[in-house]
Amino acid sequence: MVDLCCGTGVNLEELSSAVGSRGAVIGVDLSEGMLSEARERVRAAGLANVQLVQADVRDYQLPDEAAAVLSTFGLEMVPAYDEVIEGLAERLPVGGRVGLLGLKHPEGWPDWLVEAGVVATKPFGVSRDYEDFRPWTAADQHFDRRSFREHLLGAAYSYVGEKAQGLTSLGNGEP
Repeated sequence: MVDLCCGTGVNLEELSSAVGSRGAVIGVDLSEGMLSEARERVRAAGLANVQLVQADVRDYQLPDEAAAVLSTFGLEMVPAYDEVIEGLAERLPVGGRVGLLGLKHPEGWPDWLVEAGVVATKPFGVSRDYEDFRPWTAADQHFDRRSFREHLLGAAYSYVGEKAQGLTSLGNGEP
């Protein structure tokens, strides 16, 4: 299991438990500061099956044994998200899964409310620079969609896709 854009490692303990002692979790993040906090979290929880890697997700090479990738609140801030997702699709085996969770532009909200949301979440790196990013549509081009849900009245989404045999493009379109 690979956690792309793992940040401070909030998912690592749950992922470690999910894969068990025979599995492995790799947390990948660009920020050494975030990884420093993740290392402390891993140490405090005694997670022997977690490895942390400092890398740009655009350049990170998924290990051959990886069967699933998770990215929470990360890929929607990576301008090259389509390139990243395409690389995941190339490396994951048939049946491999990708899970995405992130913020999205809430369709139908008045602009003043969207702007208030951006201001409130700015300390977490949120800006309107990313409001047209749609990682789930890129994932639909490379994975068979298993689920898509909107959360927080359309301001967030979750997506799960699975790599199918011979899958090239589904054209599932917008949610």
